[in-house]
Amino acid sequence: MKLIKQSYKIWGRCPTEPKEALRWIERAGRVCYASEDKLTAGSAEPFVRGLIERGHMSVLEHQPYYFLVSDIEGDELTTEALLQITSNSVGVKLHSIDSGGVVLAMNDRSLRDLRDNIPENRIVILMWKEAKSRCPHLYQD
Repeated sequence: MKLIKQSYKIWGRCPTEPKEALRWIERAGRVCYASEDKLTAGSAEPFVRGLIERGHMSVLEHQPYYFLVSDIEGDELTTEALLQITSNSVGVKLHSIDSGGVVLAMNDRSLRDLRDNIPENRIVILMWKEAKSRCPHLYQD
C-alpha cells in the first residue's frame, strides 16, 4: 500500500458559461478517475456525456442552476407545481424574493432527478427546456 499525503486545492465557483461549466465538471470527474492528464481542449463534452451514460451523476453536482419563477401570487397551479418540486427532490432550495416570485436553486443532478420523478410538472418542463437551450449536447429527450 502506498500512503499519499493529503492535500486540497480550492477551485472557486463553478462558471456559469456552459462550455466553461462543462470543463469544470470534466475536471471534477477526472480527479475522481485520476485522469487529469487527459484534459484537452475538446475533451469535456465527450467525457461528461460518458459520465451521464454510465450514471456517474455525482460529478454533475458541481454544476449549479438558479431558476426564477415569477408572477406566482394567486396562481394555484404554479404553487402546486412548486410544492411538488420541493417535496420530490433532495438538493432543491426555494428562496422567496420581494417581487412575489421565488428562486429555485439546484444542481444538474437535482434537475435530472426532478425530470425523472415528476416529468409532467410544468415548472420542471420549463427548467429542462432552459437547461437544454444552454447545453443542448447534455440535455436530450
